Amino acid sequence: MNKKTDIQVESRLLEARRKSLERMNSTAMRSHGKLWGMDVFSWFLPDSELIANTLSAFPFPVIWIGNKSDMLATLQGEEIDLSNMQAVICFDAHVFELSDKVISQITYLAGVKDVASALEMVSSLQGNQKVLLFTSSRENWEQDKQKFEAFLALVKV
Repeated sequence: MNKKTDIQVESRLLEARRKSLERMNSTAMRSHGKLWGMDVFSWFLPDSELIANTLSAFPFPVIWIGNKSDMLATLQGEEIDLSNMQAVICFDAHVFELSDKVISQITYLAGVKDVASALEMVSSLQGNQKVLLFTSSRENWEQDKQKFEAFLALVKV
């Protein structure tokens, strides 16, 4: 009886660990290679402080496509360096408020109705030595991930 309980506990722990690793792999920042000369990354369920640090660490101008809550949490941080931020495209809000300080440092700001509309805008901003970062931490982030990956598959052909 004790061995059977131990095996069940061990099995549950292994399954929980497997699921945790799967989730970590699907939500970690991921490189997708090049698209139209840009380095492309996606990141799901990111932390706003980590986004801020990552944005400032990129060596090239950044085009960031993301959801409103991530953007507001990140861009309203006290210590964020926006010197290499070229564009911010929010895919789940037409309107969002940012400070004048933030607005003055970003060349292009847009709010659109959905992921597809945001991705359509990327072609007009494309260029060599740029970074495209797609993030999402909304409730339906997995659908956003599928849409982004489908877009990449379509345009990278």
